[in-house]
Amino acid sequence: MPGSKGHGTRNDEVTFTSLTSSDLVHTENHQGHDDEAEYSNGTNSLKELCTSVEWVCSSPPPVSDFKVAAISGGCHIDVNVKLVQTKCHFTNPKPEDQCEIWRREERGAVATCSIEFWVMRGVAKVISHECTTRPELTNEEIVTICPECPKSLPLDDPTAVQAVKDAVVKFNREQKRTNYFTLMEVDHVTIETTATIGPIISLKFALVETTCPRGARNTFVACTPRCADIAQHAFCQISYYTLYSQLGELECELYPPKNPAPHPTGLSQFMCKPLFHQSPEACVCKNRLGETESTIHYICPFPLK
Repeated sequence: MPGSKGHGTRNDEVTFTSLTSSDLVHTENHQGHDDEAEYSNGTNSLKELCTSVEWVCSSPPPVSDFKVAAISGGCHIDVNVKLVQTKCHFTNPKPEDQCEIWRREERGAVATCSIEFWVMRGVAKVISHECTTRPELTNEEIVTICPECPKSLPLDDPTAVQAVKDAVVKFNREQKRTNYFTLMEVDHVTIETTATIGPIISLKFALVETTCPRGARNTFVACTPRCADIAQHAFCQISYYTLYSQLGELECELYPPKNPAPHPTGLSQFMCKPLFHQSPEACVCKNRLGETESTIHYICPFPLK
């Protein structure tokens, strides 16, 4: 599920197992606050895990949901972890431990994952993972503890989707980047009602740079996203005032390409992987997950079969 990076759970939930295995989940999940939201779970990195293989395999932490079996050259590990969502979209280059966690009333997501991986000669590799993802608080639950807090809306809510499309037009008009940007995914949608100006929909969404230069005859709607490693990305938020059918001020963070090297002239980008939500994997993930809550992105099972 694309979407946000996950992060370390709160203090009473942080364990060595969750700190390390969440990094492994990230390596297999490429969607937003995947929808594709990405999850992480603390400050220990995969690199730290790999450089302490002997310790992990011979002296596992005293956690009931952490099972280790020795194998030649390393160990096989089964672990259950709880992850919480951060405010960093998975395209954000910021390290997970620097990402702010959603507060309960801000309507983030949580996930409980069963992860299987092995550590062999300093290398950790995920064999499989299965996660149950859910809103940390449902709309029904939030009303009982915070009646004035925003309510979650489906990510495909028609009014919200149209507002996001209008916001993409606004972005391309105001930013004046070299190339047009197009929508990557809608990440987070909430609504609150005020006494003075009526319902306000708050939108968070991710954009990706396309191959169409500014001023091209074709509009950016038909443009192809650049390959993920050479594309610029943006993560934006905006309010939509439904009573007036009007967008508020657009706020965006821009992220540089992972690979800043110039793309070879004339080299076709048709071999790039499609955006996750347009890929065959997304269909398989949806079928595997079955009926889901439409207000959040989900962590897809791995491997997808």
